Amino acid sequence: MKRILFISYSDVRYDGRMRELRKVAERLGKVYSISEYDTEENVNYFSLNKINEKGILAFTCLALRVGEKIKNIDILFVDNRMSCITGLLLCKIFKEVKVIQDVRELYLFSERKSLKSKLGCIIEQNMIKKADIIISANKYRSKFMKNYYHLRNEPLVFENVRRLEYSDKDSISDYEIKYTEIIKEDRVRVISTSGCDVKRTNDLLVKSMNKVGNKIDLLMIGGSNEKDKEYINYIIKKNNLKNVFILDKVPEGELKYLISKCHIGIVNYGQYDINNKLCASGKIFEFLYEGIPVVTTDNMPLKNFCNSYGVGFSGNNYEKGIMHVIENYAWYKNNIEMFFRNYSDIENVEMLVDEIKKRLV
Repeated sequence: MKRILFISYSDVRYDGRMRELRKVAERLGKVYSISEYDTEENVNYFSLNKINEKGILAFTCLALRVGEKIKNIDILFVDNRMSCITGLLLCKIFKEVKVIQDVRELYLFSERKSLKSKLGCIIEQNMIKKADIIISANKYRSKFMKNYYHLRNEPLVFENVRRLEYSDKDSISDYEIKYTEIIKEDRVRVISTSGCDVKRTNDLLVKSMNKVGNKIDLLMIGGSNEKDKEYINYIIKKNNLKNVFILDKVPEGELKYLISKCHIGIVNYGQYDINNKLCASGKIFEFLYEGIPVVTTDNMPLKNFCNSYGVGFSGNNYEKGIMHVIENYAWYKNNIEMFFRNYSDIENVEMLVDEIKKRLV
């Protein structure tokens, strides 16, 4: 059985793509996992929270200790850009290792503003040069990456197909009590999980809540920087909005509960860089798996997805989108059921496993 060192500088509680990629790795061999934070009770899953350390240096040291313990690594699976720092060092130690790299974001050197981010692009590009197999998040990104990085082959595509799951620690009754003032039976609830991010046009989303009628609520969930949060609160106060609720980032099970109690999911990205223009959203699938249609911005991947499957409305007017979905709700719900007759998160994992096996031969 192949020994796989899976490294992801991510928090498994909030990172759905990381959880799905680790399922892929588990189907390829015996996995030793290194992450920033992990809740899994697995003796081969190591994370910084379990040793009360933090930071990329501690992450790298942990990976080196685990790598030394394994001794012979057949596959190094590198997930997320920060992990590339550790991945490059591991490649120097385990010279014969096969490298699989997931390039989940599409950050270009010319588009990054800070020195730190530009340096991140250089590190990631060096990792790409060493990778035997590269994975991207949709077909649009794959085609772009082949040309941009002068690759021999297009990267494999692994869509962000994921469903949220409850754990043994989740209590529905506790959530019902916690959100009793927000979840009311006579309301239509719209949910966004991109926080107060203004670059994703959440300011326009909040302003639209002044126009959609007094029976519709908006739940805004996710981490936000203080400047954006202050601006969103300013819009709420200025328009005297009583139907907008701002919530911090919540764990997977709690998010699943909140989405299941809503009627429409918002999937929004900006148009200010290639990473956003060619967005590869897992949020769509999180909403669809809970049976609710979506309203999205008009980024090409989102627009094509909605047009192809009829599971949501894509455009640049939130008010129009929300009202259109409400007026045609039964049609959208039926299309979601049809969609999942031919689409599966399990199949998504298995297809990538098969493609990786072909390229590893």
